[in-house]
Amino acid sequence: MSGSSKVVILADWGNSSGRLFCVRGRDLNPEIIATQRISGAKDTQDCEGIFKAAVAPWIQSYDITEALLCGAVTSNIGWTTTDYAPTPARLSNVQTQVQMLDNGLTCTFLCGTSTVSGPHGYFDTVRGEDVQAYGWMALTGLQDGIICAPGTHTKWLTIEGGAITGILTGVTGESFEVLNTHSILTRGAEVAACDTAEFIRGLDAMRRVPRPALTQMLMSVRNLQLSGELTAARSADYLSGLLTGEDCIAALDYLPSGPIHIIGDGHAAGRYNRALTRMGRETQRHDGQACVIAGLQSTRA
Repeated sequence: MSGSSKVVILADWGNSSGRLFCVRGRDLNPEIIATQRISGAKDTQDCEGIFKAAVAPWIQSYDITEALLCGAVTSNIGWTTTDYAPTPARLSNVQTQVQMLDNGLTCTFLCGTSTVSGPHGYFDTVRGEDVQAYGWMALTGLQDGIICAPGTHTKWLTIEGGAITGILTGVTGESFEVLNTHSILTRGAEVAACDTAEFIRGLDAMRRVPRPALTQMLMSVRNLQLSGELTAARSADYLSGLLTGEDCIAALDYLPSGPIHIIGDGHAAGRYNRALTRMGRETQRHDGQACVIAGLQSTRA
């Protein structure tokens, strides 16, 4: 089988969920034969077993021998642990770890990227979103910019001269999940949306000067319901506005000027786009699936 028609498996396997792609060819935008969702790395006890079961029909149908994996699955809470490429990190700095499975599949695990001292002076990392950044560069031809990749752990990446030079992480998605599920703040709330007055109210609450403490504003999610100013059904919108607004405002304090490129799909990307535009920043949206596939394809030997 020629390289141009070879079928491979690509995996973007994060903390909260994993996306598997069965693709044909080496193009940045290859033919996608099939896709599949699997549970996140942090919730999977047997990553290898889950992966093998998920891709078994593809291997049988297309005689696949190669898979590339990135994201939290390559961390110490995933399948296997790879090193970090230190910033400034380019595509050429991506390291790999290869493992042959008993089903004949050769799995290549990509490393993450780290910075010794981020804006707040501590070690910070990124896995998976760095591959999206390389895909974004390959697809757009841009070598400089600011990337926001919303998610469980939202990543803000600074790109300079084709290299990832800065990393800043906001635990926004996970904070929302914990507070919305396990606290008294949003009992009975509907799924959070970003096109409501309650979401905007949360955003604007965090934009006040002097900036309020998030821990104090969180209690307002409960108190506004007690006063009758906020319904339980829309309380998740307000909570999401507080958390998204706080992350965006704090990140903008450290990021350079210029448009912010939001890489991602679904509600989280929409919330960050709404927040950043309301704060006066130009944004551009980019498809997360397209970027991660292009990034993984770019790393193939």
